[in-house]
Amino acid sequence: MERKIDVWRNSVGGNFFFRPYCKEEGEEPKAFLFCYQSAWQKNLLMRYQTVVLLDATYKTTKYALPLFTLVVKTNVNYINVGVFVVLHEDTDSIAEALKIFQSWNPDWKPSYFLVDYSIPEMNAITICFPSCRIYICDFHRLQAWQRWLKTTTNVPRAEDAEELLKLFKKLAISRNDQEFLVAETKLYDSDSWKRNEKAQKYFCSTWLPVKDKWTQSFFDREYLFIINTNNGNESQNKTLKYSYLRNHIDKSLCGVLEIILTEYLSDALHTYQSSNSSLDSGYKNYNDAIPDFLYKRPISFIRHVYQRYATAQSVYSRNSITLVEDDSDATFCRYVIKSETNVGENHLIDPSIPFCSCDDFFKYRFPCKHICALILYIPDFSFHSLPSSYLGSPYITIDPIYSVFSNEF
Repeated sequence: MERKIDVWRNSVGGNFFFRPYCKEEGEEPKAFLFCYQSAWQKNLLMRYQTVVLLDATYKTTKYALPLFTLVVKTNVNYINVGVFVVLHEDTDSIAEALKIFQSWNPDWKPSYFLVDYSIPEMNAITICFPSCRIYICDFHRLQAWQRWLKTTTNVPRAEDAEELLKLFKKLAISRNDQEFLVAETKLYDSDSWKRNEKAQKYFCSTWLPVKDKWTQSFFDREYLFIINTNNGNESQNKTLKYSYLRNHIDKSLCGVLEIILTEYLSDALHTYQSSNSSLDSGYKNYNDAIPDFLYKRPISFIRHVYQRYATAQSVYSRNSITLVEDDSDATFCRYVIKSETNVGENHLIDPSIPFCSCDDFFKYRFPCKHICALILYIPDFSFHSLPSSYLGSPYITIDPIYSVFSNEF
């Protein structure tokens, strides 16, 4: 490992920390620890530091030593911004590794961490980042429920397992305390719940005590804006497993890290660079139908907003919008707009946050068709009237370092 690290320093650069397992007479043994972060990974960690995913990749790759990655959601994808290997998957080992990355990134102050349901991971994050909110990854939560429920020794009847999974999901997507209470009551009143005592014990002892970490009603608005789905990280794991490691002959730790450091991370950076450069108006011509306020935005954002914008043009008019709270500045007014799908229902819009009470905005936090209707029909109000902190978010803008005209590219 020491010889390989000397080679890697010259070939890929970056920060390395390596401590082999050692035990000297009369002293406590020092556990193995390896940490790595390149210069570009540091840049992306700081740009997208608000939400960080701590992922136990070794559970995917099935290697003996716990291999962890730090991952962020960017404007175009999920990307690895740090790698570490520990001897034991315990609180102290994970916390020590996180402190190494803290020393390399002194201004790193994440607001949220996304993890598997792992007590050691949660405890380690709390030690290193006491004010950080911790949420459980949707993908792994759902996977854990499915695996437990389909085991016949846990739930003998397949129809009960299917019903319980639906009821569990209803709890997870509840948007407020009232919706959670309604979903909880339906769960407790169901026959599937009443005749499966083992499922009752599992859910009440394992998941309900940490409901604030997996139920949407407890998620902060800022977090929901950034992470509306976290399955992209699981897709990244599959790419690492099947495209890079599956057919690799050298299964040693050095061999695995060689592939990650010299191939996998290099390709990830290239994908991020090319995805950002392709969004620059100097690189491509936009379709004439796309409003110019959507230029130089991530493809997912452009597609989302344009679809809502086109819908608002076809189904709404100025008469559909009612001013409910006036202000000299249109940005700080509040409006209600008629629901297109539910007759008699109105949606409240506060563009100063921005906020809309519809399901679409709650799920994605991108401008919905109701906000687009304001852009279309309210005088003195435009897309650029939305808060600058919202419009300038790194998650919906191009990374200037990796644009097509950047010297860094």
